Amino acid sequence: MYQQILRLRKTTFSKYLKNGCCAVKASVIIPYYERFHHLEQTLQAISSQSEKDYEIIVIDDGSSQSIEKRIPSHVRLIRTSHRGAAAARNSGIAVAKGEILIFLDSDIVVDQYFVRNHWIFHDQHPQMVGLGFRRHMNSAGDVQSLDTRLKLLARYDKKISELRYPWFMTYTCNVSVPRALALNELFDENYVAWGLEDSEWAYRLHCRGYDFAFIETVTTTHLYHDRTMTPEKFQSWKNNLAYTIAKHPKLVVLECFKDVFDSDKQVDYFQTYDKFEGA
Repeated sequence: MYQQILRLRKTTFSKYLKNGCCAVKASVIIPYYERFHHLEQTLQAISSQSEKDYEIIVIDDGSSQSIEKRIPSHVRLIRTSHRGAAAARNSGIAVAKGEILIFLDSDIVVDQYFVRNHWIFHDQHPQMVGLGFRRHMNSAGDVQSLDTRLKLLARYDKKISELRYPWFMTYTCNVSVPRALALNELFDENYVAWGLEDSEWAYRLHCRGYDFAFIETVTTTHLYHDRTMTPEKFQSWKNNLAYTIAKHPKLVVLECFKDVFDSDKQVDYFQTYDKFEGA
């Protein structure tokens, strides 16, 4: 996959640059694994946009049942062999034709202006990473929990650009970048299980000098599902944390989060973030 995208940098993208544009304004890239009832709601929402010049790409990362006949015909479907969200997003990047790429999770519901507002942001800020917000739905179907990042920004009374580590607020459930940026900084496919693949990717963007900003007009809803931190999931987080620090020794600062998802220790996330930011 990496070699395929490297070839794209020299061929496909240079062709678009010569023409002065890409095939469409935006590509919405959605990694998917199981839980089709969530994907169905996501696709219904993302297919009903005020902006019409965009494409939808779903990457089925090895689900147990085929969804080819269950999704709308205008959605491009790619199937991969359960290699994780990072590899799935890279597969989407490889075929995307949009001037901007919008990464969206398969359990996120958007409003009709979602694509339009991402596009407007990049039209005004062509070299930035655009972050959207998310609200959480509870088991009763009510939206109750606000985005944790909003609470953190209010806690510090700061903009994201004023934070010590702005890249750590990048969640790929709702984020957009220029296509050229994505082609030059792929997701690390060594992240297979849950945790930190989006943070590590954002850190590399930060190191290349890209700035991050929240798009206040882009707020989505995270559909309810069981988010219990299982021992297996927590172990994958710890493994990915160790890998991240080994790859980027400066990120040893992330050690303060090592127990934040340990259900036995019940570490306070906000107090941990205070230590991380040096607040």
